[in-house]
Amino acid sequence: MGSVKTEILIVESEAIAYTRYNHETYQLYVMWNSGNGYTYHDVPLYVWRGLQTTSSFGRFLMYEIKAKYKTVAD
Repeated sequence: MGSVKTEILIVESEAIAYTRYNHETYQLYVMWNSGNGYTYHDVPLYVWRGLQTTSSFGRFLMYEIKAKYKTVAD
């Protein structure tokens, strides 16, 4: 059986619909409820795990991801 390459996290958030993390490329994709999607590059696994356990997805994205990792609008 192979290892997990991609994980999806569907969240209950006013701003975020879901996130997806690629373990091979270290890319984090965020789909906002507005319909806009962004890919953040070189996001370490520990940051993805932090997002999975945070009590505030929006705050975590603002301070731990958006401010630190390069992004591309999809």
